[in-house]
Amino acid sequence: AFTLVIFGATFWTPRPAATPHRAWKTLEADGKSTYDPVTGLPLNRLFLSLLNQALIRAQKQGCRVAVLMIELDYFTPAAEAPADLNSHLMYRIEAARVKSALPTTHTVARVGERSFAVLLDQVACPDEVMVLARKMQGAIALPITLDHHEVFLTSRIGISLSHPDDRDPNLLLEAAISALE
Repeated sequence: AFTLVIFGATFWTPRPAATPHRAWKTLEADGKSTYDPVTGLPLNRLFLSLLNQALIRAQKQGCRVAVLMIELDYFTPAAEAPADLNSHLMYRIEAARVKSALPTTHTVARVGERSFAVLLDQVACPDEVMVLARKMQGAIALPITLDHHEVFLTSRIGISLSHPDDRDPNLLLEAAISALE
């Protein structure tokens, strides 16, 4: 098992998970930024544009596109940990873990405080999407040590797979959000 040790963290208070639909809207408020300053990942607007381009390519090439919505759930401390841990550091670590579980051709975006979206371009079969989803969940579930306390995060993943004639990226996103709920 792999444990990432981080020292000097400040504080994070776990909160109830936001509904995925609300999470999709929370980082859109700025409207000017295309990348998240915490994780360096694309934000909603850029992700939607990339998804639209992927759907156009998929239609021309006769392949499919998948969208995975990842919602980070509460963490479980391994021992008596303080209720507050560094949220920015936690999200940076989890973003890196999600990215590391995927080939570099796929896109990961931060779409909410505790939510990520993944764009899988040129999907050959639904089984490859499930394999990658399990791999991402396993990476997220690895323990993290913050301020000498080991914590574990769990996640839920909603998956939607396009049809050859799909053109609306919002429908694919809504299907992934529905699958998550």
